[in-house]
Amino acid sequence: MNKTVMHDLKPERPDLAPPLPAFLMVLPVLVYVAAIAAVGLGALFTVRAKQFQADERTESDAEQDVNRMVSALVLDQKTVDDANTKAREVIGWIGSTQPLMDVVVAVINSVKTGNTLSSMRLARSLDRPDHVEMRLQINSGGTLQKEETVQALVKAGYQTFRDDLVGDKNDRLGDVTYTATLVKNTPNADE
Repeated sequence: MNKTVMHDLKPERPDLAPPLPAFLMVLPVLVYVAAIAAVGLGALFTVRAKQFQADERTESDAEQDVNRMVSALVLDQKTVDDANTKAREVIGWIGSTQPLMDVVVAVINSVKTGNTLSSMRLARSLDRPDHVEMRLQINSGGTLQKEETVQALVKAGYQTFRDDLVGDKNDRLGDVTYTATLVKNTPNADE
């Protein structure tokens, strides 16, 4: 066979440079392998990006769930704090009514057999918390029951002033309404 084959479109040319070494024949194979690796890595990166987006959505949903749980816990804590505040108010109220309990006990113990009280109202003012406004409706017992009640209050350590008796003041056993301001007697420091 003849080495010089003539083509129609291209004339035969003489080699100007020596042929490349044989190990460089791997270069085209490496280019194809690199192209295939680039496509594979692109596909892998795309899959990993989609997986990252799915993980990010999952984390975002989990974060929203945690935020909802935290807000529910904050609401529960507020409820507990409100209940605690109310309980402290009740404790304070009970503590503030302790002086009034002495008045109630003294009045109840002063009621003699056969006499009745239909109502009793005790009030303290913000201006003078040491003053207790008392109003009693004595249904039977009249002025005698009023005197027994005043004596019991004095024994309990209370002084009455601004006394008022509404009803028949001469009726010793009838219906009367007794109002008074009570002040707890405090012993003098000199005594």
